Amino acid sequence: MTRRVNNSGDISWHKDRVFISEVFRFEDLGLELVDEDFYKVFFRDIEIGESDVEALRFRPVQALR
Repeated sequence: MTRRVNNSGDISWHKDRVFISEVFRFEDLGLELVDEDFYKVFFRDIEIGESDVEALRFRPVQALR
């Protein structure tokens, strides 16, 4: 499934808004269902974070050091 990021960096999710990042304005993001209320979020083929549907929260992937 995909969602388009709006001008303010949000995606629409079940009639609510979830802030992702203004960096991805007007881009399509992919969502992969992992569990009933949990999705991995992708920009093209790169995983950028995860979304908790119940809490309407986006958590970015931590960079490897």
